[in-house]
Amino acid sequence: AKERLLLVEAPLVPEDNEDAGKLEEVMSSCSYVIHTASPNLSTTESAQERVILPAVACTRAVLRAAKKCLVKRVVITSSILALQESWPSSLQFPYAYSKKVSDQVADYLAT
Repeated sequence: AKERLLLVEAPLVPEDNEDAGKLEEVMSSCSYVIHTASPNLSTTESAQERVILPAVACTRAVLRAAKKCLVKRVVITSSILALQESWPSSLQFPYAYSKKVSDQVADYLAT
């Protein structure tokens, strides 16, 4: 499998067009993409800033780049947390909420 699998580093949280371009450059020769990251950044920021917004932005950027590069299939790893219907709030469980919202974004962009 070594000769068929290439692991590449890409920006965790695409911040601008340059980062989006890097994602497209990385994906330009890919048939398949596995997106596994979900950020949990510095604790000096709010849960919204450190977990939720970056997770959604990254998922959106990966899917847009994959579409632009005509990637055949994208696999997004998630969590059982995304299936929970009744989390008390995004502030109490920001990671779980970020997974749920990222999955919703992926579902929306995939249709």
